[in-house]
Amino acid sequence: MTFRIKDTFFQENAKEVTVKFLNGKPTVVQGEKAETVINIDIADFSSLVMGVVGFKQLFTYAKVSISNEEHVETLEELFHAKEKPICLTGF
Repeated sequence: MTFRIKDTFFQENAKEVTVKFLNGKPTVVQGEKAETVINIDIADFSSLVMGVVGFKQLFTYAKVSISNEEHVETLEELFHAKEKPICLTGF
């Protein structure tokens, strides 16, 4: 899968990253053509990776676009977090 990450604050972060998943474990690969392309903003990608939000939820609210919608469920499973992060710092 290729993630096209948009970052309006720091343009150097706005890149394409192709990731291959094997048994649920990601590996960044160079020069391979991906089956699926995902367009996502860096803020949403950060929330997804941290387990704050699920992929399906981002897709439902049009915060992410995907070239092959058959992979929505797979991405939901790949990024599923058993527990959401918590903050114990008072502010």
